[in-house]
Amino acid sequence: MKTLLLTGATGFLGSNLLKAFILEVDQIIILKRSTSKINRIENLIDHPKVISYDINLISIEEVFSLNSIDFIIHTACSYGRKGESMNDIIKVNTIFGTQLLDAAVNNNVKLFINTDSLLPRDINIYSLSKAQFTDWLNFYSDKIKVVNFKIEHMYGPGDDDNKFIYRLVKQLKSKEVTRIPLTSGFQKRDFVHISDIISAYMIVFEKIDMLNQFNSIDLGTGILSPVKNVVQDIAHEIESKYQIKVSSKLDFGAIPFRKNEVMEPNINIDILKQLGWSPKVKIDKGIKEII
Repeated sequence: MKTLLLTGATGFLGSNLLKAFILEVDQIIILKRSTSKINRIENLIDHPKVISYDINLISIEEVFSLNSIDFIIHTACSYGRKGESMNDIIKVNTIFGTQLLDAAVNNNVKLFINTDSLLPRDINIYSLSKAQFTDWLNFYSDKIKVVNFKIEHMYGPGDDDNKFIYRLVKQLKSKEVTRIPLTSGFQKRDFVHISDIISAYMIVFEKIDMLNQFNSIDLGTGILSPVKNVVQDIAHEIESKYQIKVSSKLDFGAIPFRKNEVMEPNINIDILKQLGWSPKVKIDKGIKEII
């Protein structure tokens, strides 16, 4: 019997992982908060394979004492986009992760798949707190096999409104928004579709025996696109589909780059390719799907 523990199941990535892995394992334990919105998973939360715990009402230790857990996929995080304090972000991104890792080691969990970011650790509190947890994963990898996915720019249908592409589409389609301040857009990003991300998680799950004890894996398409080009493509697609003019809203260069901005990330997807994975969705197809 295969039992998977999944954190962040109510989020964009977590909900898609739940839908995929419910077909692959015998039981999925999801950890959420009692205040979490369950609209993404309301058709699955009562599935016979799913056990749901409100982590603000039960300890991690108790969850493990009640269940025999074989694998963990950890996606829960705080981006700090809602005014969270430094302490709150660290609690979610570092402390909660180490508590989960400690319980996993003590209960002989076979595999810990973590969801990390390709952002350098000194960009912001989010990236630093995520990097600190990755340090702990590496430290304990002699006791548990670890896959640390460093995801570039994730997108796809059903994403949060505050994410870059969805927010941009919403602003471009809004009659009330007449100007969208942007950076110059010269920075490049690797836009990776949610379906390709899910397939990457599944392939490492299936081929665990081919992996080292600690695996840091970049997750992207391997193709970098200037942000300005992608933004303009989104605007042109909206104009074509809805027969409205929106490109004039784009104010490139109106805001500066953030401190320590990465202009061209270094992404290496060789490990995933060696496992037999390849991305399927190109950014132009992904944009059409969303719009």
